[in-house]
Amino acid sequence: KELYGILCTQVEMQVGSYRFACSQINMSEYLKGCDLKTVGDKELFSYMFLIIKRMNKGVQPSYKYKAERGPYIKLYTSVPRGQRPGGVENPFVPNHANIPFLIIRQILREISNVTNLCGCGISAIESNGNIDITITLPRVISLQ
Repeated sequence: KELYGILCTQVEMQVGSYRFACSQINMSEYLKGCDLKTVGDKELFSYMFLIIKRMNKGVQPSYKYKAERGPYIKLYTSVPRGQRPGGVENPFVPNHANIPFLIIRQILREISNVTNLCGCGISAIESNGNIDITITLPRVISLQ
């Protein structure tokens, strides 16, 4: 926990001047055939997808997506469990094996804060030797 606290402090010092640049993002940039739009910081959004790709041993994982009722999009993917001792009972507890999940969670918290949609987030459960990940993002709803 102390190491996580030190790392968080270091990150805050290094990116203290960074401002979250909120803009509309076409999901088709990240998911083939997806015509949905979300809101967030493009750099952080790209970084989130890069982290997931790294968790999948450098291979782009397949994603499924669903426009939820209301203002949300759900993304579903799966990555290998890897050598995680004790399973993934709680991948959001601060330790070195969980850092990718913690970074993604923080990115989604920033999106949640900026959009005022508290339903944004990430969940992960173990299934058949893999980690099934669900990401909830804000959805841009066109009123045409």
